[in-house]
Amino acid sequence: MIPLGGLRLRFYFYIAILFLQTSCAIAPYINCADGKKVQVGMTQDEVVKLMGDPYFVSLSKGSVVFGWQDNEDVRQAKNDLQVTINPQTKLIDKVEGTCSQ
Repeated sequence: MIPLGGLRLRFYFYIAILFLQTSCAIAPYINCADGKKVQVGMTQDEVVKLMGDPYFVSLSKGSVVFGWQDNEDVRQAKNDLQVTINPQTKLIDKVEGTCSQ
């Protein structure tokens, strides 16, 4: 049996971890000059090395989509880039957005 004080301590530990995770979130940022260098056939690792960590990652019809944008609200973003990645090959299948070629 866990003493009541141990449960309280564990609760505060999980709250602290949650706070740290949310406070270290990635802010929206994109460098369009680098975005124009992204091409179909590049590897996932090459794109992340060039662009930095994506602002969002989503799944779409058996593919993974990485995205970068200059505003948290996609409707207000002036610059954006989305790359569709084949999860088996880890290669870029599609490049879209205002910062693409």
